[in-house]
Amino acid sequence: MTTTPASTTPRVSSTIGVRIRSLAGWADQIDTAQLLHVTAVTVAAAVAVLAMLDAAISLCEEILEEPAQQRRVVASALRSLAGLKAMEDSFDDARLLISACRTIRRRRRCSSL
Repeated sequence: MTTTPASTTPRVSSTIGVRIRSLAGWADQIDTAQLLHVTAVTVAAAVAVLAMLDAAISLCEEILEEPAQQRRVVASALRSLAGLKAMEDSFDDARLLISACRTIRRRRRCSSL
């Protein structure tokens, strides 16, 4: 079973709650079985997205932990991790990661001259 970071869980719960309330508004237009099916699909999709996001973050962090990585690989992993962190609403972390990526790229350009 996949666990989600504490920072992600309230936001996802809120999003799922909004979606379910929206579906409940359709209750007079569709039958209970259809409503339950759509609700189950919505919840399953949210869980799948969280699992993929966690897996992608873990992969980027593993790449960054390897000691002898090329600078271009590190910069790419930092940029990817920044995007993933932004998806989790961790914008401060994302900005720091982008800054680190830019620093590496600037140094690479200077050293290749």
